Amino acid sequence: MKKKRPVLFPENETINVLPNKRVENLLKELCLGHLYRIALPSTLHYQYISPMVNPKEMTIGELENFNAIKGMLVKVSSIIQMVNGSKIAVLRQYQDKLILNRYDKVFALFDMSAISGEIIQLDLETRQALNLITA
Repeated sequence: MKKKRPVLFPENETINVLPNKRVENLLKELCLGHLYRIALPSTLHYQYISPMVNPKEMTIGELENFNAIKGMLVKVSSIIQMVNGSKIAVLRQYQDKLILNRYDKVFALFDMSAISGEIIQLDLETRQALNLITA
């Protein structure tokens, strides 16, 4: 009988290296004004979403406090095209309030945050609820 190899980190088994169809659609539709939801961090902290363009300047305490953005609705206010071809999306809270009562905007490496699942599209129920509110 052949033994199966143990899975060391089963929670990471669902993370794909290549984007699936849903993530490809998310990457194609990136434009100003679109709404997204911030999902769970890809690791202990958010790797690709940060209140600064250079997230390496943040301390561990700031990173732990920044994890409270989970589930927040954000809209793309601008897109920065870097020299290396990557896109940084500037995100603001949906209702134009401060994020965590501290940050006016946050920055996301959009390609990597979409692939890792840190940014997701809105589900149908949320979209319908937002349409009812704005109508």
